[in-house]
Amino acid sequence: MKKGYINKIGQGDKMGLTKKQLLECVDTMNSGFMITDPKGIVQYFNQAYVDLTKLPNLKVGTYMNLYCQSGIIKGEPACLEATRTEKKIVRQFSRSEDGVFIISSSEAIRNSDGKIASVVTRVHDMTDFFEIRDDIENVRLIMEKLAKSDGDISQLYGSDIVAMNPEFCEVLERGKKVAVFDVPVLITGESGTGKDVVARFIHENSQRSKASFVAINCAAIPENLLETELFGYTKGTFTGQNKDGKAGLFEVARGGTLFLDEIGDMPLNLQAKLLRVLESKTYMQVGGSTLIDADVRIVAATNHQLKEMILDGSFREDLYYRINVVELRLPPLRRRKEDIIPLSFFFLNRFNQKYHQNKKISPTVLQQLQAYEWPGNIRQLKNTIEMMGVLSTGTYLEAPDFIVEVEGGPLDSDGSQYGEEIKKQIKDNDNMESLLKLEDFTDAVEKEYLLKAYRICKTTRKMAEVLGVNHSTIIRKMKKHGISAKMQP
Repeated sequence: MKKGYINKIGQGDKMGLTKKQLLECVDTMNSGFMITDPKGIVQYFNQAYVDLTKLPNLKVGTYMNLYCQSGIIKGEPACLEATRTEKKIVRQFSRSEDGVFIISSSEAIRNSDGKIASVVTRVHDMTDFFEIRDDIENVRLIMEKLAKSDGDISQLYGSDIVAMNPEFCEVLERGKKVAVFDVPVLITGESGTGKDVVARFIHENSQRSKASFVAINCAAIPENLLETELFGYTKGTFTGQNKDGKAGLFEVARGGTLFLDEIGDMPLNLQAKLLRVLESKTYMQVGGSTLIDADVRIVAATNHQLKEMILDGSFREDLYYRINVVELRLPPLRRRKEDIIPLSFFFLNRFNQKYHQNKKISPTVLQQLQAYEWPGNIRQLKNTIEMMGVLSTGTYLEAPDFIVEVEGGPLDSDGSQYGEEIKKQIKDNDNMESLLKLEDFTDAVEKEYLLKAYRICKTTRKMAEVLGVNHSTIIRKMKKHGISAKMQP
């Protein structure tokens, strides 16, 4: 650490330490330290004081009131207030432009005559404290919502939807708006992000809510059976089948909503037939010759990049624009950190009710759940809560090894989290649709670098020293990216 600066200060202490040794000790402190005379003229400061306050051109002999006159410091500095008011200790709170919370404590030191000889100011980074306070406040708000809903967390947004994250709430608000219009909706997002739940949410807020909501996974049904599942078949069409024929899902969903999940896996020949149905609002059963009204609202979903599939010929462009009147893009769970804890309680409540248990989640496990990246999104979280409930022998759930040991998320074989993904974005993607927003790409690179730095440095304070930033900056950025670190002094 850079050396501090000294003017008139004592020569040592009663322990026999020299002035130089004392100053070297102060220079290594993470807290800021400054000495001024009764007029507010700087006599000494350490480097941590400069790092925390960001005061420009600070040097021995600087008059602190100049920073007030220039507007750099809002209000009266604590060191001057301590002199003016003759209070023993003056405390002031402030927040820098980069979000760092600072507390300044100035104490007046008097000589043998009782007059103020100097003022000692200590500056501490309180960012961690305030962030913890904010986290506690968020949990309190969640608990309040739970209390108002009589313990049923599904009432936070209805339809078994748990939503605190602003991005996800915005998607739901858009879904509620489009629900009243009888137009096709395409829901996109990674696997396990809750596309089926959002589809049902649209149905429940539509004019078709009193009719049926029928879902089919286009990827789970063999190609030779998918057509009959959708459209049904007439009497005598197939040997050995139901001799009286079978109604298809278009018939079952009449007046309601038909949810086509994983539509990107629908065979091309069926894509063409579906397109005709959407255009004509009619269909025929397999083996039939009579047109039947297709009185359904289509909501489709996929985890595929349909525009890329259009380019390689595996998805019809005309069908894409027919089903994509409105697109709802669901964020992955790693971008919904606010929802992990309430979702965990939601799934645990379901588990307890189903199996007549009274399992609970400890604060430590909650922290581990929130720090994990959840590559399988909400579906993985749900299954993990159930697994923890089954395997835990006591009252409290025990986090599985893959969460405890890999803090910050699943790692690649080389120990990196998104290294391969970043490399792929740079090397392999050569079309506009595959490009990430610059902000998203920058965040991915920053997160990768922070993970690497933490593996090498082992502590966040060492990271701050090596990377040349404040410790609070490291903490804030790691929290932003959902990286959990075992904090060490």
